Amino acid sequence: STPQMEGELALTDTAFRDMRVGDGRLQFTMGESQWRWELGLDSGVRAFGTAPLALDRPIEAEVVATDLDLPPYLRALRQRLPFPLMVRADGSARLITGLSNFRDLSGRIELAALRCQGAATPCQLRAPGGVTVDAGSVRFDSLDLVGPGLSVTVKGKVRPGERTDLELTGHAPFPLVEPWVPAVAGIRGTPKVRVSLVGPPGKLRVDGRAE
Repeated sequence: STPQMEGELALTDTAFRDMRVGDGRLQFTMGESQWRWELGLDSGVRAFGTAPLALDRPIEAEVVATDLDLPPYLRALRQRLPFPLMVRADGSARLITGLSNFRDLSGRIELAALRCQGAATPCQLRAPGGVTVDAGSVRFDSLDLVGPGLSVTVKGKVRPGERTDLELTGHAPFPLVEPWVPAVAGIRGTPKVRVSLVGPPGKLRVDGRAE
């Protein structure tokens, strides 16, 4: 008969590429033909799924996040922003990956809610949205963020730890624009903006304009 085995691992200050995953616990059970596992992170992420016994085929996972703090996963972007950024998300995902540094990670993330605040301007998703994960890249087809004087659409993709290619277009209040362009200090209104964030970690280039 096939031996049975189960166990649990404690994760402490775990990191993946330039993302800090944090603390949590991984529980696993070996059955007749596969591993069953469940991961719980203190950050609010819970994931579970199966893996082939010999780990010679892709791993399937379902992920649920509640009030997930996103900035630790966006370190390169956070370091270039001229103001503190708060982003918390609720959502779920179905993902599949091999074990080759997760470069073949693919699937779909469904965002039920997103709560943000930057430069004292709060915002949220206009409606639930989806994000595609393909070959390790996270692609934003179109996410609409709204708030007081704010209405922007986010498009592009991010390859965690490697490259960011994002574009934000729409209207934003001057408190968000002022840190980038100090000359507009004291002006009120909601100018039309277009901002691009492109490059690898440490060399992220931010370009934009406000009309």
